[in-house]
Amino acid sequence: MQERKQLLSWYRKNYRKLPWRESKDPYQIWISEIMCQQTRVAAVIPYINRFLKHFPNLESLANAKEEEVLEQWTGLGYYSRARNIHRAAKELNKTGFPKSYQNLLDYPGIGDYSARAISSFAFQEKVGVVDGNVVRFLSRYYGLATESWTSEGKKLFQEIADTWAQESPEIVNQATMEIGANLCLPKNPHCNICPLFDDCVARNFKLQEYLPLKKTKTKEEIWKVEFFLFETEDSVAITKDHSLPVLKSQFFPPCQATKLKKEPVDKALFKHAVTHHKFYVFAHRFDLGGAPMQEYKNKNFDMLEGAIWVKKVELKKYCQSSMVQKLLES
Repeated sequence: MQERKQLLSWYRKNYRKLPWRESKDPYQIWISEIMCQQTRVAAVIPYINRFLKHFPNLESLANAKEEEVLEQWTGLGYYSRARNIHRAAKELNKTGFPKSYQNLLDYPGIGDYSARAISSFAFQEKVGVVDGNVVRFLSRYYGLATESWTSEGKKLFQEIADTWAQESPEIVNQATMEIGANLCLPKNPHCNICPLFDDCVARNFKLQEYLPLKKTKTKEEIWKVEFFLFETEDSVAITKDHSLPVLKSQFFPPCQATKLKKEPVDKALFKHAVTHHKFYVFAHRFDLGGAPMQEYKNKNFDMLEGAIWVKKVELKKYCQSSMVQKLLES
C-alpha cells in the first residue's frame, strides 16, 4: 500500500513524543490506553507519570488496596476505569499479558479498542485500532458516508483498519490516530499539509465538513443536587446509597438528586457536568460536634442509614469525584 508508506514517512517525522510510545511494556501501554479513554491526551500525561511512579509494575498495582488506586486516579474521572484496572491487575499478575487481543478481552475493563491497542503496540499483532480520530481519517480518505456507531459501520471501519495494519501495526495504528488528531481535524482540517491529500476523496470533492457522519447528541439533562454534610469534630459521613444518575459505585456525602425541566431559580453553589448530565449543586451543613449520633431524631438523619464515617483528612481516599472535590473546596 503506497498510502501506508506515505503515512509512515510523515509519522516518523512528525509524531508526538508521548511517554507510552517510548515503551513496549504492555503494562505501561495498558495503563495509558485506559487513561486516555474519554480524556484528552495532553491532560493525561501528568496522571500517567504519577500513577506509574506509584505503581511501577503489575505486581505493585495488583497488591495495592482499592482506596490507594482510586486516590492515584483522583482527577481523571470515570472511576470505574480505575476499579477495573485494579481487578484486571490481580488477574494479569497471575497469568501475564496475553499477546492476542481476543484473549485480552477476558480481563475487566479491556474492551475491543484497548485490547487491539495493547496487542498491536506491545506484541505487534496485525490488528487495526479504531478510535474517533481513525474513523474521521478513514471516512474522509475513502469518502465513506457510513454511520460508524452502528454494528455495520464498526465492522467496516475495523476491516479497513485491519488492512492498513498488516505491516508494522505498532506504528501504523499510532500513525492513523496521529493524523486524525493533528491534521484531519473535525473542523478546518490541514488538508494542504496532509501526506495523503492527493487521493483523499473528501478533499477532492470538498466533503470535509460532511464526513464523518455525526450521531445525534443525547439531550442534556438538568439535575438539582442537594448535599447534606454531616460532620463531627474530625469526621464526615459518606455513602454509596445516593440518587445521582451517575457514579453509582462511588462514595458521596448523603444527597438528594432531582431531575428538572429547567434551571433552578435559586443560585447554586456551583455547576458540574458529567456526560450529558448538568448538575446544579447545593449544600446543607450539619455540625454535630462530639455528640453521639443516637441523640438525633431529625428526619434528615434518615439518610445516614448505611453511611460510614471517615476522617476528614482521609476524605480524598474515598471521594475521588471532582464534584465532591468542588463541594469540599466550596
